[in-house]
Parts: sequence; C-alpha cells; structure tokens
Amino acid sequence: MQYGQIVFLLFIAFLFYYAVLIVLDIQKAKMAQAAEQENHTEEEIDISDEAQSFI
Repeated sequence: MQYGQIVFLLFIAFLFYYAVLIVLDIQKAKMAQAAEQENHTEEEIDISDEAQSFI
C-alpha cells in the first residue's frame, strides 16, 4: 500500500466513526426527550381536606 492509500483509508475510517457518533448522539437525545415528556405527566391531587385543617 502506498502512503496516499493509507491516509485515504484512515480518512474514511474517521468519517465513518464520527458519523456513527453523531447518529448515536441524536438517538440518545431523542430517547432522553421522550423520557422527559413521559415523566412530566401530571396527576391531580385533592388536598382540600388537609387545607381545611389549617383554617
């Protein structure tokens, strides 16, 4: 192999590596956003009985 071929293969390997990292980061961000929306479900709680005791 010539020097130019080795450099070209390394360049392709780095491009592939960074493309995989970008895709994984995007997937991780989407999963985190979905989990955050899932955790923000609100429950209605009635505390009127407890509030009456403070009056």
